[in-house]
Amino acid sequence: MRTYDIYSDRSKVAELIDQAAEFCMSGEEQADLAEGYWTLLGDRDRAAASYRLALAEITDKEQLLALATRAATEMKAPELALAFYAKAEERITSATELVGLAGTVLEALGDREHAAGIYDRALDRLVNPGDLARLADQIVKRLDDRGRASNALRKAYERATGLGPLLNLLDPVITALGDPVLARRILDKARESAERAPELLDIAQRVFEVLDDAPLARELLEAASERVTSLGELKAIGEALAKCFTGDSEWQARLGEMLARREANEAKYVSFQRRERDAVGMLDQVRLAEAVMAELDDPSYARKLLGNAEQQWRESGCDPSEAQRLIAAVDRQIGDRAWVERLFDAASAACDHFAQIQSLARLLVATLSDR
Repeated sequence: MRTYDIYSDRSKVAELIDQAAEFCMSGEEQADLAEGYWTLLGDRDRAAASYRLALAEITDKEQLLALATRAATEMKAPELALAFYAKAEERITSATELVGLAGTVLEALGDREHAAGIYDRALDRLVNPGDLARLADQIVKRLDDRGRASNALRKAYERATGLGPLLNLLDPVITALGDPVLARRILDKARESAERAPELLDIAQRVFEVLDDAPLARELLEAASERVTSLGELKAIGEALAKCFTGDSEWQARLGEMLARREANEAKYVSFQRRERDAVGMLDQVRLAEAVMAELDDPSYARKLLGNAEQQWRESGCDPSEAQRLIAAVDRQIGDRAWVERLFDAASAACDHFAQIQSLARLLVATLSDR
């Protein structure tokens, strides 16, 4: 019950408050006066005027937010509420708080334009991909503004490094935006970060499910099968293959052979993988590939090792003399004519004297009979 109800003398209450107004010297006193005008007299206009005089001296963020909420919900004074919210925003130090403030403005006032401005300022300050993804989610849920949400997610994509942060962006990109173009860019970037078989498998499944890109999913699954380090990883690839490529019996049979070979020789595979980690040069990889074929007769694993050898050879300058051992190994162990030809082309382009060219020519005739 209000004081003037108790005394049934509203005019006297107004007279006392007006006398109090003559002695107001500080922002705090103006706030107290506004409280009186509103709670004792219900005089919104005079309360708002006193609050505006107090505004310049109120610096406490929580007090500003509380007064903004009162102005918005009790007093139905949206302009005053926005003034308090704007002053409170000046005291906010984190972008996360800004996101919260935008939500508060929407709940209290339903002012989408002002909230959108706060979201934009939060976007300018946020740098963490996860925070940006959450911002995009809020923008879609509260404003249904896919343009602004897209800006947040694209900034998140640009900032994201590493597989986990990138893949975490996929769900909001698809569910909130339905943007397959950005989803593909995220998966392409994630692919560049993937090194281990489980990572490649994860991306392959997402490519298949999200983009419906069977050729790329196949490429990633094949790359994953070449990088397995355990029987469990190979089985997981087999399960994904059976799910995504049900009609490819040839590929499933080939992977089944790899599984059977792996199960029968797991100890040897573990030993070879340990030697692979210790290999330091191109020739180590070549020798290891030859040993894999001699002991396991596994062309997939040998192909991976010779691919590593080729990468090291190219990174060191494509020395023609070193190429001969690599070319001979690819020819004998894998029998891939197109690969051999590519190696010959790279080696011949690096030749700088006659003896190197002559030596390559002899090897060319011996391996490809290509006079």
